[in-house]
Amino acid sequence: MVMPIRKQKRLWLLVSFVLGLAIVACLCAAALPVSMAEPARRQDGAADDRTAPDGDVTGPLSDYADIWQRDLRKPLHDPKPVAKAAKPAPKPKLAVRLMGTVLEPGFTYAMLRGKSGETKFVGVGQSLDGAEVVEVAVSSATVRFHGDLITLKIESEGQRR
Repeated sequence: MVMPIRKQKRLWLLVSFVLGLAIVACLCAAALPVSMAEPARRQDGAADDRTAPDGDVTGPLSDYADIWQRDLRKPLHDPKPVAKAAKPAPKPKLAVRLMGTVLEPGFTYAMLRGKSGETKFVGVGQSLDGAEVVEVAVSSATVRFHGDLITLKIESEGQRR
């Protein structure tokens, strides 16, 4: 049985009109905000039995309370962790050794051995291998190394390398 062309046109026009209405209804529904935490209201104005007055879900739906109150627009993945501040690098070890001191009026020096093993006479205010001499005493010297004040004692024969 063959339908006349006029009836086919009307049928296709009706089908396309219904599909167009369905598409518009879907777009409108997608544009509405999602709010599942809002308690349902009955016609008499009272809250539905499934929700408590404060909006919490009770009754048989209480098992789904976490899902019910979850933000549906939240990303599904966890954000990248924030990098913690790196610990400052440890201060280098002082490689200067006090070998002796010279104390005379107008001539005060500390005899220091540096990293290279070379011994030098260093006065107050001068530095060797990053250690600035601040004070020289009879058997000790105070040096500033990376902001810290360190008191060096004269090494005895048994302590030397």
